[in-house]
Amino acid sequence: TRDAIEGLGPKEDLEGKVVLIVDDVATSGKSILKAIEEVRRVGGIVGDAACLVDRDEGATALLAQHGVTLHSVLHASEFVERH
Repeated sequence: TRDAIEGLGPKEDLEGKVVLIVDDVATSGKSILKAIEEVRRVGGIVGDAACLVDRDEGATALLAQHGVTLHSVLHASEFVERH
């Protein structure tokens, strides 16, 4: 529900506003997609999402199916290779 998304209060007006969804880690992408769907339901526009780490477990593909590009600082495979 709308109240379950942190920072999205019941009086926030997102109609026509561009919203960037930000998460710490993207795994399957389902939690990010839930936030995207809720923002879109109230009229917000979402074309991009960002995360610190993409675990490369399907989030990029899932979000692309819904017209959203996932941007990440680091992919899990890169982190493993570096350390």
